[in-house]
Order: sequence, then structure tokens, then C-alpha cells
Amino acid sequence: MHDLHDKVAVITGGASGIGLALATHAGGLGMKVVIADIETDALATAATGLRAQGVDVLDVVADVTSLASIEALRDAAVEAFGGVHVLCNNAGVGSGGRTWETPIEMWKWVIDVDLWGVIYGVHAFVPLMLEQGEGHIVNTASIAGLTTTPGLGPYNVAKHGVVTLSETMYHELAMTGKDVHVSVLCPAFVRTRIHESDRNAPDALTAQFEAAAEGAVDGADAGAMRDLVKNLVESGLDPAEVAQQVF
Repeated sequence: MHDLHDKVAVITGGASGIGLALATHAGGLGMKVVIADIETDALATAATGLRAQGVDVLDVVADVTSLASIEALRDAAVEAFGGVHVLCNNAGVGSGGRTWETPIEMWKWVIDVDLWGVIYGVHAFVPLMLEQGEGHIVNTASIAGLTTTPGLGPYNVAKHGVVTLSETMYHELAMTGKDVHVSVLCPAFVRTRIHESDRNAPDALTAQFEAAAEGAVDGADAGAMRDLVKNLVESGLDPAEVAQQVF
């Protein structure tokens, strides 16, 4: 699938960061674009910006931790544009802390978004692509899926899972003989808002994040780690550069 003009791309986490950069690049290639995100206002702003650039875009509020939501996203894309040729399973969140001290609710949230969100995307969209006879899946993992950094237990586990899921799919899709393929994206630090993931955290985790912000968790260590990650993210790659490499 080399000619992407008039093809359809669906991108989760499409309201900002890498997701919005992917949508912008896809639109620049003449693709029809479906952006999905859980942040309603940011999603509407992103869609308005894309339309101003002449992109044919559909914005869908979606929660990647829900299979029903992802299936509804697929159905909306097909209804609007007739099919889906590129799916970017890109939505992601991050959190930190010592592995044995990380609340179970935090583990569940990060893995639900970063790993189950990809699994749900694969489950919902790959059969459609196989029926079409063409398509490409891009699963966003991280360098954290290739190496292991202390203090990021849930994130590391989820991203390693995305890598091995994608590698498994690579071999399985090859066996189908169809023009359906998969890539896994493993960037290091990129200028996104992942260090502000708590803005989308479930209510049950709000108190945990507030305690960490006040230094109640690990004292000065929490603040130092937060500042370090913030500085690394803000000095990272431009999302547009990442999008270009993906395509």
C-alpha cells in the first residue's frame, strides 16, 4: 500500500502529541483522517485545526480502555469513509514510582490504556483490514519497550507487551498472504504531554497524584523525578519528526 491518497487513517490519542502529528502528516498526504481521544475539548480543537489545513477529518470521542468504544470508533470510521487503511494505536499514559509501592489502581490504569488499548484496536480493526485485503497497523510502544528503566514499572510492562504483540502479529499477518502489515514505534523522549497524564486519570487515582505532587510520596524524590521527566520530555524530539519517520 504505497499510494495513501484518499485512504483512511484512524489515530487514537489524536488530539495532541504524536497522535496529532500523525494526523497532520496523514492529512498532508491526502488521507481522510479519523482522530479519537478521550479529551473532548482538545479533540475538537485538533479537528478544527486540521480542517483549517484542508484535511477531511472526523473526530470521535473514544476511551481506548473500552472494547465497545473502540468498536464504535471503527464503525464510525467505516460509516463516514467506507473503510480503514491505517490504524495508529497511539493513545498512551505514563506514571512512575517504585514497583512494589505503585498502587494497583495505577497499574491497572496504565496497562489498560497502553496495552489493552492496543489489543482492543487490533481486535476491532484487523479483521476489517483482512476483509479489505489491505491495511497497516502502527502500534505505539516506546524505547521503554526495548529496555528497562527503574521507576516506570507499569509503563515498562505495558510497552514491552506492545512490542511482543506487534512482533507476534508480524509473523501471523505474513501467514495470511494479505497485504496487511504491522509496525511498532519505539521512540525515546518526544515533546508530548505524557508527563501530564494525570489530567486523564480516573477519579480513583486523583488523590494518588495529588499526594505525589505535594511531595507526600517519597518526599523530595517524587518532585525530583517529576522535574527530571518533564525536562527530558520537553527537550525531546518534535512529534512531527516522529510522524515523518512512521510514514
